[in-house]
Amino acid sequence: MLVSGWRSAMISRSVGGMDRYHRGGRFSKTARGLLSAFILSLPWAGKGASVDYGGPVSDLICIEGKPFAVSPAGISQGTGEGASLVWRSGTRLFSLAELPIGSDPTLVVGGGEPGVSGEIGVFRHSSSEIRFLTVSSDLIYDLDCDPRGRRVAYGCADGTVLLGGFTEEGLLEPSSRYKHTAPVRAVEFSANGRYLASAGLDGLVLVLDLDTEASPLVLHDHSDKVECLMFTPDSSFLISGARDGRVRVHSVNGRLIRSYAKLGDIRSGGAWPRVQGVLSLTFVGTPPSIIAGTSRGGLFRLSVESVETAPLDRLNQPITALAFDSALFVGSGEVRSFDITKIK
Repeated sequence: MLVSGWRSAMISRSVGGMDRYHRGGRFSKTARGLLSAFILSLPWAGKGASVDYGGPVSDLICIEGKPFAVSPAGISQGTGEGASLVWRSGTRLFSLAELPIGSDPTLVVGGGEPGVSGEIGVFRHSSSEIRFLTVSSDLIYDLDCDPRGRRVAYGCADGTVLLGGFTEEGLLEPSSRYKHTAPVRAVEFSANGRYLASAGLDGLVLVLDLDTEASPLVLHDHSDKVECLMFTPDSSFLISGARDGRVRVHSVNGRLIRSYAKLGDIRSGGAWPRVQGVLSLTFVGTPPSIIAGTSRGGLFRLSVESVETAPLDRLNQPITALAFDSALFVGSGEVRSFDITKIK
């Protein structure tokens, strides 16, 4: 049974779809500077917040109950009027994860320039500095740290999945493990550190057994680009969301367990529904529920015992990132907290 063995408390992270930033071309230094200046000057639609995010939040994690996010403006901490920009970016960042070294909050971040470079770096909160290492010829869309070992996985816009290590001093240069035929939007380790999964805009989910080093298992049940994924806390199941508006649950050996129907189809002036693509996923509560965020701003609760889904809220922007640690944090054009008591 899917709910069997799940822990009652966990921290989850996921990332929403923004492949429009990937163009595959090259920019001159002047053009890159003008583009960066333009991005940082973009207005923010939120009310009363102290951070100009400069665009959508592309990744969001929690450390000791505090949300950290990346957006075109850089790295921010907090929500609403309590948010602050802790690092203003000169490099376009797409992803971040907590690096388990030392007592000071330390993040590993990934980004780069489309068609030019994929860069990773370590951000130490006490010094507010990042040292970048170029590891790819295209930007890093997502990354994740192995919770049981000193490994970091990176998903690249050129379809490559990289795997590298880290020490107390910082990151080690990664090497390629396998490849999708389109940009990789999400990578995730299982809690036991045995499996590494990746979601691609080729519509595929690939699962690598790191113990056997066999070829990745290919899951092809989605009918559109896959944007987000996460393992259950007991490492037995993998949950993925895609632009086909579906969330699917597979066992780690590839068996399709459950498929949630298209979320919040909207009929507008015609016979065909406008599908809400699933951009972000996380777990909340005890017993746990799955929370999904969509391209049309829908926030949904999914039961772990049936295919039941229920709408929770609607934002006026795509929900590109979700995280939970005693509170639910929602990333769109800003970072906001959501009243967990609304989730039954």
